[in-house]
Amino acid sequence: MKRVSFKKFVFFLAVLISFLLCFSVPLSTVRASEQSVAISVSDGRYVLNVNLDCDYTVLISNTETHTLQFDSSVKSADVHSYLLDGENLITVVANSVEIFSFIYTVSLQPPSKLYFLNGSLHFSADESSQFHLIYADNVLVGQTCASSYDLSACLLTAGVYSVSVVSGCQNGYSMPSYINVSHSPSLSSPLNLSVAYLNGCILSWSKTDKAQGYIVTVSYGGNSESFHLTQNYLLYDGKVDSFTVTAYADGYLSATSEWTAPT
Repeated sequence: MKRVSFKKFVFFLAVLISFLLCFSVPLSTVRASEQSVAISVSDGRYVLNVNLDCDYTVLISNTETHTLQFDSSVKSADVHSYLLDGENLITVVANSVEIFSFIYTVSLQPPSKLYFLNGSLHFSADESSQFHLIYADNVLVGQTCASSYDLSACLLTAGVYSVSVVSGCQNGYSMPSYINVSHSPSLSSPLNLSVAYLNGCILSWSKTDKAQGYIVTVSYGGNSESFHLTQNYLLYDGKVDSFTVTAYADGYLSATSEWTAPT
């Protein structure tokens, strides 16, 4: 019987270990991923959180199967477009090996009949819901237990906002519902217009809340001049028969206020 030399045995063992390393998934990677695959709601959307150091594939099965591929740099995958009400089977595969599989159930119906009126968002909700998350342009702006929410304090500048509502309870969340909201800050007319002659002419008025500036038109002797100001006064070189002030913000104008010299 031939003896296997110690050197040959070591060489054979090294080749065997190299072969196994090339065709196996590290157990540490599997264990870590099982503990870090989860669904959360972020920015009004469902996000699948995956912590892997390699490329991976996500299979989402409900009425049909969706195959999504990600590289290792993607730790939070937006999957809300692929989930449906009811049960969703989610499977994570890496290196042709199933890493983790679970069923995520969307048990709440999404909010419906969304509309925006006088600065407030209104909607109808699933009777089983306990609270609602409100997002504006993918930023969480509030939470409410009611079926309406005042957005006037959140939408600080004029523009069109993408607003979404997600209902929640102890068992999870609904799918988000969306509405585009066109909003302009409500600008009051400038008040307390006055003229004082002190080493010149001083035109003044009260500051308007949320105003970025003022358009002032001064009239005297049939002529007029206009000024764009950020402060609530004007030092004017000359006499004044009348002047008007209009507040503005993001291109939106208030009603115009007028001062007329007493006769």
